[in-house]
Amino acid sequence: MTKKRIFLIILAIILFIIALESPQGMIFPMWITIYLLKGNLIKILDKISLPIVFIGAWTIFWLLTELFAVIENVDVEYGERILMSQNLVTDMLLAPAFYTLFIVYIYLLVKKYKFTQKSIFIMSWTYWILAENWGAIFLSIFINPIIGIPMSFIIMSVYAVFPLLIYMLTEHRFKSVRPKPWFKTYILLIPIFFSFWAIFWNITLPIFKLIFWE
Repeated sequence: MTKKRIFLIILAIILFIIALESPQGMIFPMWITIYLLKGNLIKILDKISLPIVFIGAWTIFWLLTELFAVIENVDVEYGERILMSQNLVTDMLLAPAFYTLFIVYIYLLVKKYKFTQKSIFIMSWTYWILAENWGAIFLSIFINPIIGIPMSFIIMSVYAVFPLLIYMLTEHRFKSVRPKPWFKTYILLIPIFFSFWAIFWNITLPIFKLIFWE
C-alpha cells in the first residue's frame, strides 16, 4: 500500500468522524472512498451500459449528497432550512430532477468531444460558481474574498468533483478518436449550460410546486 493511499484512508476516516456532527460533510469522505475504490468500481461498472452508468452514478451520488443535506436540516426550524424545499421529502424528489439534466449535458459533451479530466473539473467548477445562488458566490470572490473564496472551494468539492470522478470511472469506454474541444466550443457551452438552469427554474420547479409543494 502506497503512502498516498494510506494518507487518503486516514483522511477519509478523520473526515467521516468530523461529519458525524455535521452530516453534510459526509460528501468529503464519500468522494475519497470512491477514488480509493476506483479500480473495483470500474470492473463492476464496465458490465453496465455506459449511458446508464454515467447518468445513473451521478444521480445516486446526488441523492446521497442531498440526503446528507436533509439530515443536516432535520432539526432546523421550518422556513429556515437551507434546501430547495422546506419539505424534506419534496427536496429529495427535486434533487435528481435538478442535477440529472446537468450530467446528461456532460455525457453528451464527452461523447462528442475528447475532454480531459481536468477540463471536466474546471468546466463544472466554473459553471456552478457562476450559477450557484444566482451568481452571488462568483461576485463574493471579488466583493468579500474572505467568504467568497472558501465558498468557491466548497462549490468545487461538491459540484466539480463528482463529474470528475464519474468521468474518471468511464473515460476509457468512450471512443478514443474524438475531436478535441476548441475554444469556441467552450463559448458555445455557456448558453447550453444555462439553458439547464432556465429549464429547472422555469419548468421543472413550477411543476413540482404544483404537484408536491407544501
